[in-house]
Amino acid sequence: MNGRILALTAVLTVLPNGLRMCDAAPPAGAPWKMTFSDEFSQPDLSLTKWIAKPRWIDRNQSNVVRDYVEVNNGVCRLLARKGEDGQRWRTPQLISRGFQQKYGYFEARVRISRLSALTNVLALISRDRLNNRRLFYIDVFHAHYPNQYLTRVGMPAHGRGHPELSQTTPMDLSKDYHLYGLYWTPNELVWYFDGREVRRVKHTLLRRPARLQLVTWVDGHGGKDTGVPKSPAMEVDYVRVYKQMGRTPDWSDWQDGVQ
Repeated sequence: MNGRILALTAVLTVLPNGLRMCDAAPPAGAPWKMTFSDEFSQPDLSLTKWIAKPRWIDRNQSNVVRDYVEVNNGVCRLLARKGEDGQRWRTPQLISRGFQQKYGYFEARVRISRLSALTNVLALISRDRLNNRRLFYIDVFHAHYPNQYLTRVGMPAHGRGHPELSQTTPMDLSKDYHLYGLYWTPNELVWYFDGREVRRVKHTLLRRPARLQLVTWVDGHGGKDTGVPKSPAMEVDYVRVYKQMGRTPDWSDWQDGVQ
């Protein structure tokens, strides 16, 4: 695709009242083992599970957790705040510390921000260990207020990616929590919204472990947004990762790079 991501548009259909969130589970099939979980049940962000980094250009990591990440009542809030100039928004990113996985089921329960300029994302990021370049990314979800939900795959190392799929939901995604899931196999990616499949694509290049990334950023200054909190935030109830047990190994399990 010569490095360009194409766009498609669709409409999501969901069950009238959604699913009970506590009933969420990986797709049916072979047994699953949970390999990573953060329920945000501690009073502060777990720095054994996450690395907190700033998203803005004038980077200073020391104040990220204190000023831009809040954990209260089992919810992690990634805040967006304007700097001293009152114009530029600053936002955080959380990257899994020491945890990475190839294949499995990845899920988060999230309520997006009411700031329309804010992008809300859970992504899987794979990097080359030698030069730290980004090999590929898979967005488990990429959402914008009030009801836009994108699924994306990019492969910067190859200058290409799968077409981006932009979907709209019949509800305001900032008014309640919703489940965003991804099932990653050696040959396929399957996305889920509130427990229902919404997209499926084949792949041949996504065969390296990836880390989790929770991140928000603001497109432009976001100055036209009104009626939003002083510090709008993406709210994360939990992040969970599972590995499928008993899966028959294939040649991709021994790959150590993107071909």
